[in-house]
Amino acid sequence: MKIFLYRLLIILIPVILYMVTYECLYRSIPNDYSYKHSYLSNVEKASKIEVLVLGTSHTYKGINPNVFKHNVFIGAADSQPLYYDYRILNYFLIERPNLVNLKYVIISCDYATLNTGHNLSTLKESNYYIFWKFNYVNGLKWYEKFKCFDPNLNIERYYLLNYKMKRCDSLGWNCYCLDTVKQSMLKDIAKNIVIKHTFKNIESDRFKNNKQYLKDIAIDCNKRGITLLLLNTPKTNEYISSLYRPQMKSINDYANLLVHKYTNVKYLNWQTCDGFNFNDFIDSDHLNSSGASKLGVKLDSLLFELDIKNQ
Repeated sequence: MKIFLYRLLIILIPVILYMVTYECLYRSIPNDYSYKHSYLSNVEKASKIEVLVLGTSHTYKGINPNVFKHNVFIGAADSQPLYYDYRILNYFLIERPNLVNLKYVIISCDYATLNTGHNLSTLKESNYYIFWKFNYVNGLKWYEKFKCFDPNLNIERYYLLNYKMKRCDSLGWNCYCLDTVKQSMLKDIAKNIVIKHTFKNIESDRFKNNKQYLKDIAIDCNKRGITLLLLNTPKTNEYISSLYRPQMKSINDYANLLVHKYTNVKYLNWQTCDGFNFNDFIDSDHLNSSGASKLGVKLDSLLFELDIKNQ
């Protein structure tokens, strides 16, 4: 028996050492999640933020904070559920109030908003747990909280191929969306993206839960006298014409309900906003860096108007 245990130990020691080393190396790789958590945790940096942008890839890629005259930080991420938008804002505004000069919160509010979170990958969910220190509402199995059990090859790509896992700039914006969508492909791209984001049961618990998170965000903003801007970013005509109307109506109706209920909430339904064309898009519903700069200038101008009204 002693011999067996000894041999087992000989086998396990290098395995455990490998797993610990892998975990430490992975967690030390710069990425958007750890960067944004570190930025908002820094009292000096967070206290300068006047505008916090939350939401999904539409705001993560579609708003260039560098063109604003206000101090802006992008806390949005690809496919970020409203649950995490709420947790980020609540933590840094209420629980650990670093955002002492925050005046505006901009959050994506569009076709996919009430349908987010149900298909969050284990990889992304673990990123919120490890780097944002949040545990998702559905929870993670114990082994899913460790990257050493993840079969992806990001660690090898980073250390051997110099692959960058951090995609955002110093203000949290994904500035790498430089391409322009090919107009000939727009219809097919739009159709596929809409299918991916469509859920016809608009009375489902999924929609109800996300409505509650959006309401909780409005309540937290109202407590601190912060203006909440629900933003439906510009989209291509091909995308808009492919939408399942009841789902789009559901988000429009709920956004307008929040506007009527809370004086600090405004709905910017800029889906068909003038001044944007297909040259401003990387696909059917995401602005490229040029379009993101246009939208940033437009938003900053609106914020100055709101500054005057709020005086």
